[in-house]
Amino acid sequence: MKTKYKFILLIIISCLSSIWIYYIVERVKPVEKKIHIINHQYELEQNFKSDGYTIEKPNIILNPYEISPLTALIIFETNDMTSPTVTIKGKDSLTTYTNTFKASKTHYLPIYGLYPNTENTVIVTVNEHDYTFKIKTDKLPEDFNTVEYVKSDKKSLNNDLYFVTPSSIGYTAAYDVNGDVRWYLTTSNIWDISRLNNGHLLLSSDRLINPPYYTVGLSEMDLLGKIYYEYTMPGGYHHDYFELENGNLLVLSDDFSSGTVEDYIVEIDRKTGNITHTHFNHIIDELNSNDILVMNDTKVIPARLYGVKEETKAAIEILLLKEEDTDIWQCLVKPAKRIKVGTIVKFSDKLKAECI
Repeated sequence: MKTKYKFILLIIISCLSSIWIYYIVERVKPVEKKIHIINHQYELEQNFKSDGYTIEKPNIILNPYEISPLTALIIFETNDMTSPTVTIKGKDSLTTYTNTFKASKTHYLPIYGLYPNTENTVIVTVNEHDYTFKIKTDKLPEDFNTVEYVKSDKKSLNNDLYFVTPSSIGYTAAYDVNGDVRWYLTTSNIWDISRLNNGHLLLSSDRLINPPYYTVGLSEMDLLGKIYYEYTMPGGYHHDYFELENGNLLVLSDDFSSGTVEDYIVEIDRKTGNITHTHFNHIIDELNSNDILVMNDTKVIPARLYGVKEETKAAIEILLLKEEDTDIWQCLVKPAKRIKVGTIVKFSDKLKAECI
């Protein structure tokens, strides 16, 4: 019996030792370091060389900041002060984009509005001479939802781009009047998108601070995908922001310790980075006499479902948008390529859905 007890005790000690060793190893395991995107983009810029490049043989960099695949940089130097003109050829006059840049001897020409999976034609005019370049882009991601139907009165339209952002699933993108994708981001910058007074775009950061959609803050960037500033807040950001006349930002945020949600607002001083906190019921204090406050009395439903394909068990995420009829919903699906008519998605033992 004594030998038996010794054997059992030895097993217990071995198990406890293994647990202790595992705990120590995991505790001292180094945290994986990830360089911030602004620092990474700064490193990328060190390769944006102009020395030795001419308009005949320029330095062309596709997707220079690595998050905006349908953009490029054309870099070169000229002996004299020159104002280049860039033309990105489209399928017609409303999808062709032209811009003339300020005079300089060193030229960093941003190229926006390239077509995906295409050998794009870009014409740079210098001193009344045209130089034609071909820029080949990659195809869109597999889960990118493209436009299926377009109806437009082109006589009433200009050659504008139409920007669309998701609330969570999908890609922030821009479409031309034909419905073709001409710009998008590979990062998850969501919610509102607008142009600031300085010409930059303002979107959410692509990092979550709290589920389901609260990001750490806002990113100020240009169409090339260069991020100039990231404004982070303790309560994160969701839905909307507003640029004040003094350049500061009013941002919808959260106080996760308050027990309530989405009733918190902060003001960010863009010069100092200081943040002023207040609850939404004090918003009147932030408005001017000529401002208009629109009340939204819509209700949010728990519209996000997570399931698996019944046949293959592949993970599927569904966002309900609109109830068309009893138990029939219009929705967004991620990844969309995995769902076809007749596909059954199982959410639980009591809940299933079929694509019709």
